[in-house]
Amino acid sequence: MRPSSSLLKHIPLIKFVGGPHKFSKSSAGVHPMAPHGLKPTAGSSYSNTNPIEPKEGEYFSRSQLPLRFRYKLPKEDEAENIISGGAEVVF
Repeated sequence: MRPSSSLLKHIPLIKFVGGPHKFSKSSAGVHPMAPHGLKPTAGSSYSNTNPIEPKEGEYFSRSQLPLRFRYKLPKEDEAENIISGGAEVVF
């Protein structure tokens, strides 16, 4: 049995192409997908408005759906079963 020798001969199974990447923080610029090519600042605040409008028949929130598709709260007896974890159910 040679457990110590097997630990010393560890060869990684994954081979990365191209070796380690060189990265310097000073060369970091504006992200290519940044709006208007602006760099974010420490004190910047973004509004919660969404520039994307839904197409007809699409909704971004469950609260915008018609009533028949909205989430229905459980009935009182169902809520009691959920809270108890089914401990009172006898088969």
